[in-house]
Amino acid sequence: MTDLLSRALRVIPSGCNTFSKSRAQWPANAPSHLGRGRGGHVWDAQQREYIDFTLGLGPIILGYKDPEVEHSVRLALDDGPIFSMPYQLEVAIAEMLTEVIPCAEMVKFGLNGSDATTAAVRCARAHTGRDVIRSHGYHGWSDTFSPNTAGIPQATRALTEQIDLGDDMWDAVDRNVAAVIIEPDNFSPGMLRRLRENCDRAGALLIFDEVLTGFRIALGGYQEYSGVTPDLATFSKAMGNGYPISAVVGKREYMQTFERIGFSGTFLGSTPGLAATGAVIRKMRAEPVIARLWEHGNTIKSVFTECAKESGIDAELTGLAPRLVFRFKGDTDVDPIIRDRPARLAWRTLFAQSLIERGILANFGFTFAYAHSDSDIERACEAIRDAFEVLANVDKPEDALIGEAASPGLRAA
Repeated sequence: MTDLLSRALRVIPSGCNTFSKSRAQWPANAPSHLGRGRGGHVWDAQQREYIDFTLGLGPIILGYKDPEVEHSVRLALDDGPIFSMPYQLEVAIAEMLTEVIPCAEMVKFGLNGSDATTAAVRCARAHTGRDVIRSHGYHGWSDTFSPNTAGIPQATRALTEQIDLGDDMWDAVDRNVAAVIIEPDNFSPGMLRRLRENCDRAGALLIFDEVLTGFRIALGGYQEYSGVTPDLATFSKAMGNGYPISAVVGKREYMQTFERIGFSGTFLGSTPGLAATGAVIRKMRAEPVIARLWEHGNTIKSVFTECAKESGIDAELTGLAPRLVFRFKGDTDVDPIIRDRPARLAWRTLFAQSLIERGILANFGFTFAYAHSDSDIERACEAIRDAFEVLANVDKPEDALIGEAASPGLRAA
């Protein structure tokens, strides 16, 4: 155990402030803390360098310390970090979002994904006068969604119904439902069109949680990619290239409900996140950011698939190319929230452990930044080939692990 980790465990519950960044989520040979990042690379507290394909769990889309983003943030901070009245940049960034996101006619800013999803659901309940929410995927830590149910009243939990892909409830969005909120990349465009029709028929709002997909699959999110427009959508992560910012966007008739639901906070509209978002949009409009993410992802997915087949390992990279997720043997009956099972966790941990030994940080899959170079991708491909050789020569992955297998960060109790 490193000194930093020992100190952290004394003063921070679990030693970490984000489940998916915690020590329990990573192989034992992973660094306990990181010290700095530049482009697509990071350095740990001992100054060991890694190519980072986790990217802060997704926010880093251009690269660490992107020059245009940092310049814009510095200019905003020269004005001040926050003010007693709205900052003038709020208007300009809201206008930019309405230009690039299909459903966006109005915008409400937050600081993180849970802010946005919680606010969107409250908006839907206030607009419809209904209580029930149907949900697929992970939408943050609030009482409405958190799978970590300790401390959440049963009466509150009962108002959110988690539903599985293919469940006939997708066809039975009834008039008790205020909204259906989903991570849209789990669905084909055809399924989304059907869900759009069902929500319209029942008078329920359709909410796309684009915290992960926004600015990454396409500048306007999965709704731009799929051609299906929700009533409301939530964005965060990549929109600020790492600076705290989120947004609920949507059609005017629904967004005006925010005037009466009380979603407010001292730090909403603070200057660094707004400035960063503006810089991200400008760069993504001017340069082939999305095209490069797709290119890198397709290269990695092709090599991973080839290696899995040649080594006889039951594994795949799922998802669209800009954001790929590991799936290893034992991954059956996957819960939509708690996605990991013991058998697959051991294989995933051994794979990630092998990548770390070769200077690659990729724990849940591969997420890409514009700053990743062709040589970064080549090194990752070589590390993938080497890692599959390791996996092909073990019968039980637990026997080859340095420590324990990773554990799920999200639990049902």
